[in-house]
Amino acid sequence: MSGGPYRSIVQVQESLFTLLKGAPKPYFKVGDSGNRRELSFCADCGSHVYATSVVDDVPKGERMLGIRTGLLAEVAQLPPQSQVWAQSKVPWAENISELPSLDKQS
Repeated sequence: MSGGPYRSIVQVQESLFTLLKGAPKPYFKVGDSGNRRELSFCADCGSHVYATSVVDDVPKGERMLGIRTGLLAEVAQLPPQSQVWAQSKVPWAENISELPSLDKQS
């Protein structure tokens, strides 16, 4: 989904989430668990907004949204709390803090 080794989300109850502008375009898939998933994207630029259960599979108002943190102004205030799908992580992903870095792309 991200095309890379990391994807960061924050979970929130659907009833507590308000999209400030536009309407997401959904895409539906079946996960490895067999559960149906709704993946919602910005209809204009294609950015992934959130993933959740299909509305028909859970009572209304009880869905949890996995909001992509790259969309949030508060992303720096949301440090990781856990890891999922660790069985498929790349071996070099443990610590990259000592690599040379640039403040921005030149």
